[in-house]
Amino acid sequence: MRSSGLCRRKRARAGFSLLEVLLSLAILVGAIAVLGELMSMGMNNAEEAHERSRAVVMAEGIMDQVLSGLIAAQATNQADVPTELLTPDEAEMNDRWVYDLELSPTTDVGMTALIVTVRQSSSERFDSTATEFTLTRWMIDPVVMDEMAAAEEAAEMAETSGGIQ
Repeated sequence: MRSSGLCRRKRARAGFSLLEVLLSLAILVGAIAVLGELMSMGMNNAEEAHERSRAVVMAEGIMDQVLSGLIAAQATNQADVPTELLTPDEAEMNDRWVYDLELSPTTDVGMTALIVTVRQSSSERFDSTATEFTLTRWMIDPVVMDEMAAAEEAAEMAETSGGIQ
């Protein structure tokens, strides 16, 4: 008789109760919700990092163009980024990137700080989350460069006129 009572108890404990199933499902749903939120945050951070790296590349490109003389070294506000610095997708998607140029005096005579700020200003991004990057580089003051070029030209003219006599 004892053996039949043990079999009944083992048979009754063989499955899960409804409470255990509901509790495990609640834990599973909570874990899936947390993982979904983490994936969403990861995607947002990846997109933000991509936009920031594009801004860095554009700022470096504009800085190079200013230093090479393709863009005038003068204060500029909200100028469109040159199309050659945009990817085809950015040009097609109508993402508007603008830049500011600022020339700031430095403590060293004859040097000036060239500050390039690139920001994304598409129609949907008028909030504080718009991507922005600022790059600063010291360069010879354009006024000093013009004076040096004029002095060199005057010296060449004097040399040339002196040699013709």
